Amino acid sequence: MLRKVIFDFKEFLFFFGLILFFLSIGYTILQVGDLKEQPELAAEALANPKSYPSSEYQYLKGSVANLLMMFRTSTADFSSVETSYYIADTYNGIFWVFWLFAVLITLIFINFLIAKAVNSYEIISEHLDEYITKDRAGLIAEADEMKLNRFKNEDTYP
Repeated sequence: MLRKVIFDFKEFLFFFGLILFFLSIGYTILQVGDLKEQPELAAEALANPKSYPSSEYQYLKGSVANLLMMFRTSTADFSSVETSYYIADTYNGIFWVFWLFAVLITLIFINFLIAKAVNSYEIISEHLDEYITKDRAGLIAEADEMKLNRFKNEDTYP
């Protein structure tokens, strides 16, 4: 039953992964988390690494770090907002467009996920008696396999 539910979410997972991938490419192009262009901010971030918003990704490559940052943004962790301070002024407006797009896509995909969950629940609830009977038959077969051969005779074991 659980496999069927996970299998029903394959479209959601595919599109969600695709959107995250493309948004993380946008963050990589905007050089989010890359302090090479602004040395004064880089010195401040190196002096106090905990104050820098994406300091937990400092040992990862830029694209992988941005993919994780987009995943966190899509799960309503908006700590990436603080990175706008560390982006060059020319890219700051584009960053906010990407960020707003990520938040809107998150809302749309939550609705999509709820719709898929309701559809999967309806399909399973229609065939619930069949699933219960199948599981019960499997448990009976397993119990019969565990019964010792000396207890399997014509009187007790058809």
